[in-house]
Amino acid sequence: MTKNTDEFKYQVVQEYLGGAMGYASLGKKYNLDGDMIRRWVGWYRAHGIEGIRKKFTHYSAEFK
Repeated sequence: MTKNTDEFKYQVVQEYLGGAMGYASLGKKYNLDGDMIRRWVGWYRAHGIEGIRKKFTHYSAEFK
């Protein structure tokens, strides 16, 4: 599974919102699943940029 950066996700979402291409077309362009792009767009619309940011945190051994 390829990890996508927040900047890349934002770029794809903005390209979709620009109206030039649909989910399937963008998926082919970037070699992604169209459903993934649909989810990113939904998260972006609901929560803004925070919706497409990674949500995990790495804790140090001392903290654990």
